[in-house]
Amino acid sequence: MSMTSKERMITAMWNRKPDMVPVSPDLSNMVPCRLTGKPFWEIYVNQNPPLWKAYVDAVKFFKMDGWFIYGGPDENRASKIKTEVKFIEKTSERWTAEKIYHTPEGTVSEIWAYPKGDSESCIKKAVQDFERDWKCIKYFYPEEIDADFKTWEEMKKYAGDSCATGMYVDTPMLPFQWLKGQLEEATMLYYEKPEVMEEYRKVLHKHFVAKTEACLKHKPDFILIGASGSITMQSPEIVQTMQMETFAEVSRLCKNAGVPCMVHSCGKERILVEMLGEQTDVTMVNPLEEPPMGDCYLDEVKKAWGHKLALMGNLNTPELMLKGSVKDIEKASKKAIDDAGENGGFILSTGDQCGRDTPYENIEAMVRVARSYGKY
Repeated sequence: MSMTSKERMITAMWNRKPDMVPVSPDLSNMVPCRLTGKPFWEIYVNQNPPLWKAYVDAVKFFKMDGWFIYGGPDENRASKIKTEVKFIEKTSERWTAEKIYHTPEGTVSEIWAYPKGDSESCIKKAVQDFERDWKCIKYFYPEEIDADFKTWEEMKKYAGDSCATGMYVDTPMLPFQWLKGQLEEATMLYYEKPEVMEEYRKVLHKHFVAKTEACLKHKPDFILIGASGSITMQSPEIVQTMQMETFAEVSRLCKNAGVPCMVHSCGKERILVEMLGEQTDVTMVNPLEEPPMGDCYLDEVKKAWGHKLALMGNLNTPELMLKGSVKDIEKASKKAIDDAGENGGFILSTGDQCGRDTPYENIEAMVRVARSYGKY
C-alpha cells in the first residue's frame, strides 16, 4: 500500500520498512531561499516568506519527502531579555544588523550579515569573554519553559502529509555559537577552566531536557538533536563529558513518549554513532558523511549498527551534488540504497545541506532513483 511522505519518513525513522526508500536531500536553507526568487534577507529578516514555509514549498516543488525541523516552542523570554535590532547598513548586496540583548546582569550584542544571495551569518559573537558574558547568555536557557506552540501548529498544518514534522533540541556542546574564537577558545576553556564549563553544561542540560518534555506534550513526529561537528571539532572525551548525558536523557524521554529521536552531526561521525548506539535510545543518525568531509561508509555503518539505528545520508554535497552530473547522482543514489536500504530503516539523503547553486536536475535525479530503484 502506498504511503504518504510523512508516513514513509516516520516508518524509516523507527528503523522499519516503508513502501519505498524515502528521499530527503538536505535543503534546509539555501535552495529554498533561492527558489523564492527573492533576496535572501527577505526570508531571514522580513519573514517573507518565513524559512519554514520556503522549505515546505521546496519539498513540494521537488516532490521529495520532507523532514521539518523549524518549529518548536515560542519561548517567552521578554521578562528577562529585552532585544533590540539596529540596522548598521542596507546596500544592494548586503544588510548588516546589530542584535542587542539586555539581561538582568548586563548587555551583550551580536552583528549579523544578510547577503542578497547567501545564508545569514554572525560576524561578531555576543560572548567576547566567556567568564564575564556567560552570566548574560544563561538567561537564554531557563530551567522552566514558558512557551506556546501556536506557530508550530501553523507550520504542521502547512506541511501536511508532505513532511514528518519534528521539533529541535540541542546539547551542551562547547559554546561556539556564542563565543568569540569559537571552538578553539572553547576547547581551551574546557581544559583550563573545567569548573566553568561544567556549570555551563548543567544549565544547558536542564534547559534542553525541559524543552524536550514541553515538546513531547505536543506530539511531534520526531525530535531532532543537533550536534554538528561533535567529533570533527571536539573529541570523544569532550562529547562524553559535555553531551552524552543530554543525548541519553532526551532519547529516553522520546522512547517513553513513543517518538523517534534523531541525531544530526555533520563531519566525522563514526565514533559518535558507536557512542549513541551503546549509551542512548536514539533511533536514527544523519548525515553519515563519507571522506573527506566525514568518516562514514553506509555499508559499514549498516552492518555494525543497522540492527539498532536507522540511517540517513549520505551523498556528498560540495562535489557530487553541486558539481556532478545527473548520471553521477543516479549512480551514487543507487549505491547508497544498496549499501543501507535493505529491510528499511534508511532515508536517502545528502551530507550537510545542498549548496545554493546545486542544479535542480541533480536533486530531481535523487528523487527519481528513490521512487523507482528504491521500492521494496
